[in-house]
Amino acid sequence: MNIVLWAIQGILAIKCVTTAFSHALRQDGEKMRAGIQRMGAGSVPLLFAVSALLVLNGVALVLPRALGVAPWLTPLAAALLGLGFLISIPLHRQCRENPNLIPGIVLALLAGFLAYGRWMLAP
Repeated sequence: MNIVLWAIQGILAIKCVTTAFSHALRQDGEKMRAGIQRMGAGSVPLLFAVSALLVLNGVALVLPRALGVAPWLTPLAAALLGLGFLISIPLHRQCRENPNLIPGIVLALLAGFLAYGRWMLAP
């Protein structure tokens, strides 16, 4: 079970970093511009804040358990990440990005399983 949880941690950490990159640094792409225009002027600072939190969350998924320092941060980070993915679903709907709904649901389920696994199954 520990190997499965480490694999999920790695997948979610990589997804956090790549999502942060795509939301903060590639905002001038056609797809991003259309979504930003639909959400209004407040979306750019929101995207930068979300990107910074995603990078921190990706680090918190892997480093505490790998270093053995405050390993309780890993399930907390996974639970917060799952909540973040659930919150992102209505935002993607508002931007009319319906194909992004299914990956958000799958990633939220993976994060929820990781949180449960690190709290209950393999603490």
